[in-house]
Amino acid sequence: MIGNKKWKRVGNILAISREPEGTIGVPSARDILRRHGMERAMPVPIVDLCRAEGLKDVFQTRFKDSKVSGMIRHTDQGSTIYVAEDQSPKRQRFTIAHELAHYVLHIRPGLEGPNLIDRADVYELYRQPGQADAREREANLFAAELLMPTAVLRQLADVYAPDQLAEFLAVSLEALMIRLRTTDG
Repeated sequence: MIGNKKWKRVGNILAISREPEGTIGVPSARDILRRHGMERAMPVPIVDLCRAEGLKDVFQTRFKDSKVSGMIRHTDQGSTIYVAEDQSPKRQRFTIAHELAHYVLHIRPGLEGPNLIDRADVYELYRQPGQADAREREANLFAAELLMPTAVLRQLADVYAPDQLAEFLAVSLEALMIRLRTTDG
């Protein structure tokens, strides 16, 4: 990236990327939805999408720390998402999408080399509430686009009341309102 513009090499020419999402070599949430024919699914079948993207499974569990909503664990047998069983179903869906984002953006690209989880700092794995780093913000944005695709929002946001749209998408009204404020066009 040069300045605020995304550049990509096309042959010997350096050109501005016209892709509004993602970076070169890393799929966007829209790319993943499109690849699996889910770009207009309501609600997005997030567990099916995880499996389609190569995750081994998704499990509900209890965490010792009640502040932990979810995590992803990678072993030689594959990657598995764990989500707090005491969270609401809508919160669980967002957490699963957030962990899928970490897999797609941060873990899977590193599987060819050293495993990112093995290199992760424990402090980074167990952040305190309110702390956010660039990868966490990126995973949240990715998760929001997975569960509330821009194409669906553009088509339905003016037709349905926000609470109805949140129900169709199986997301919280709060998450939908944040997404509507941050969605362009």
